[in-house]
Amino acid sequence: MKAIAKRNRTINGSIALPEGSISGQGQGSVSELRFGLYRMSYNGCGAIALYNALRMCGEQPDLRDIALALEPHLVLLGTFGVHPDGMGKAIHALSHPYLRLASYDEFTRALARHRVFILCFWTKRPWCSSSHFIAFERKSDGYEVHNLYNNILAPMKIADMTAVCSRRQFIRAYVLE
Repeated sequence: MKAIAKRNRTINGSIALPEGSISGQGQGSVSELRFGLYRMSYNGCGAIALYNALRMCGEQPDLRDIALALEPHLVLLGTFGVHPDGMGKAIHALSHPYLRLASYDEFTRALARHRVFILCFWTKRPWCSSSHFIAFERKSDGYEVHNLYNNILAPMKIADMTAVCSRRQFIRAYVLE
């Protein structure tokens, strides 16, 4: 695994990083970055979510460093992306304060009390569809969601996050403080 991470770091070093937040993981230079055995267009939602969340918290992270911190938490070398609990381990390794939300009720209660979130959810039926990580920020008029879809380059305004993720779809969420 370390050899793959080292190879990816070398390859990713020659790819221009986007400025600002990232949406549309299947578009632009971010789609070409390597993560595990694949390109970020395939499995990079976890790294992109953590990158975007840290930016929302006022940090200036390097996506390559975030990918490196998450690589040990890839499932089958990235075939199934980042393990939901691996996100918390990576946030901890980056020394950023966070809260882990393990239930949908915790998540919905936290929506009114906190500002920056990372959410992992099933895109359709649990265990029969892919999972996806997104980062979002509570604003006065709803939520600004980054990388909800891999082909839309701008953040999306969502009035109610329960429209994005139902109780059945919820896997895990993190609040970054």
